[in-house]
Amino acid sequence: MSSMELYLYLFLAAFTLHNLEEFIWLPRWYKKHKGLERKEFGVAVFVVTLLSYIAVFLYHLYPSNAYLEFIVIGFLGGMIINVFLPHTIESIRTKTYMPGLATGILLLLPVNGYALAQFIKDGVSIWYVVVASVVIGLLLIGVIALIFKLWKVFSSVSYQNTNTLNK
Repeated sequence: MSSMELYLYLFLAAFTLHNLEEFIWLPRWYKKHKGLERKEFGVAVFVVTLLSYIAVFLYHLYPSNAYLEFIVIGFLGGMIINVFLPHTIESIRTKTYMPGLATGILLLLPVNGYALAQFIKDGVSIWYVVVASVVIGLLLIGVIALIFKLWKVFSSVSYQNTNTLNK
């Protein structure tokens, strides 16, 4: 197993632990500060985590595929951005600990930072890393927002159907 493969698998472990920390404690924090339910957040976390596994495993199978490399680099860099925005900023703004900050600082920053350094050492441009990180980060935010929107639509339809059946 190459050093890069090891760090990509460590990224999956770190990302999973980060998302687990968020799943357990973030909904209560969000409900207090912004309003969010555990179920909708759990679905979003599961989907994003699953996408990261798919991306890394496909990249493992096809390491010369430029699209997969872009996606994997984007996940790595996007999660570094995630440590600062929203976790660090929101912890400072609310003067409370935003769940996900500890695993972000202790796991994602070093693991993802090293993996990105390896990509750069192997010839990937720093600008490519920045662009991939921002693009994939924004796409992931879009996926999460879409899941939240779909959750509200389906919850509303389900609630209406339940009320209709009970009449």
